[in-house]
Amino acid sequence: MAATAYKKLLAQPDLPADVRDAARQELAALGQARSVNGYGARLLFVDLTTGAARVEPLGEATARALLGGNGLAARILYDRVPAGVDAFDPANAVVFAVGPVTDTTVPGNSRALVASKSPLTGLFFDSTFGGRFPATLKRTGFDAVCVTGARRCRRPWW
Repeated sequence: MAATAYKKLLAQPDLPADVRDAARQELAALGQARSVNGYGARLLFVDLTTGAARVEPLGEATARALLGGNGLAARILYDRVPAGVDAFDPANAVVFAVGPVTDTTVPGNSRALVASKSPLTGLFFDSTFGGRFPATLKRTGFDAVCVTGARRCRRPWW
């Protein structure tokens, strides 16, 4: 969503407070992020335990240094997952990431990556996949979605 859309949203007088706060955060993140060609310059972090989500900007230096979804996912896991955490621990993370070539005219471009700590080896693992999801994720303006926590419920949420 472009900055003008968030400004229009914030102009609505009957907007609920939580939606207004989320729109302000998004607008601030858009203002902080300097666009690098091929990147949306935003990262989404979702905590299933608390139900909270936050957007962080992806810096130009970070985008250039890590070059692509694999490097970005590995860096997010390195920074966010404490050492020695079990693969099934809520502190572990699952990262979905796309690179700068995703959703371009380059042949075979619709690729994304999922990365986490492997329950088999206890080490970093990643798997790439294609289809509609990579391009759809890229069009949201996020370069990566990091999911942590655990959802506890008596019945399935789906």
